[in-house]
Amino acid sequence: MGIDQILAVRVNRADAKPLYAQIAESVRACLSEGAIPPGAILPPERVLYERFGVHRLTLRQAFSILEQEGLIERRRGRGTVVSPRRVQKAPHELRSFTEDMLARGSMASSRVLSFRLTTPGIALRESLQLPEDQQVFEIKRLRLKDGIPVALEKVQIPRYLCPKLDNFNLATDSIYRILEEEFGVHLGRGVEEISALRPTRMQKQLLNLPRSAVILQISRRTYTTNDTPLEVTTSAYRGDFYTAVVQSVRAEKR
Repeated sequence: MGIDQILAVRVNRADAKPLYAQIAESVRACLSEGAIPPGAILPPERVLYERFGVHRLTLRQAFSILEQEGLIERRRGRGTVVSPRRVQKAPHELRSFTEDMLARGSMASSRVLSFRLTTPGIALRESLQLPEDQQVFEIKRLRLKDGIPVALEKVQIPRYLCPKLDNFNLATDSIYRILEEEFGVHLGRGVEEISALRPTRMQKQLLNLPRSAVILQISRRTYTTNDTPLEVTTSAYRGDFYTAVVQSVRAEKR
C-alpha cells in the first residue's frame, strides 16, 4: 500500500470540518500505520491537490499542521519527506542513552568527540560538591540511533568516583554500565531540566538537522543511592526525533 494510501485520501465537502483538517487527519492516519517508511518522499503537491480536488493553499495548510507535529518535513529540492518516528523520552526513567535505545529495540552507538580530564569551575564544583583539588572527566559524544545522529551529549563526572574511566571505550560502552559494574557506583535518582532551543551551527552540522528543526535540551544532575552527586550531563536531542513525556498527578485536596 504505502503511498497509494495517501493518493486514495478523499475529502467530504458536506462535512463541517475544514478540508485542510480532513486532509491532515487522513494523511496522519496513513503515516501512523507505519506503511510508509521514514525518508519516503510523498507525491508532488500538484499531484496531491489535484487528486484531492482542493486548492494548493488548502493542501499546504494541511501539510503545515503535519510538519508542526513532526510527521513530515518539507525540504527544498526534495519535496515532502516522511519524518523518522519520534522516540519518547520519559523523564521519570533514569536510563542511559544505550539502555533507552535497547529497550526500544534500536541499536545505540556513539562517536567520542572529546575526552579530557579538567579542573571544574566554581558552578560545576558546587553542583558536584567537590573540593578545589578534585578534577572531573568531561566527555562529549555524538549519540546515534540505528546509525542516525540523534543527540549531542556532554557528561561531567568526578574522577574520584571512576579513576580509570579513560581506559574504557566510550564509543561502544555505556557510562552507566561502567559506573555500576566496574566501579561499584549505585545510581539513585536524577533531576532534569528540559528546554526547547534553536540549535547552534555546530549542532546543526553534527546532528544533520533539517532547516526548521529545534533541539530538546535536557540538563540532568544524577545522584547515587546515598545522594552523592554523580554527574552533570547536558544533552541536545533532535527535536524532530524526540518528545518528552511528563506524568503529573493532582494532589489530593485537604
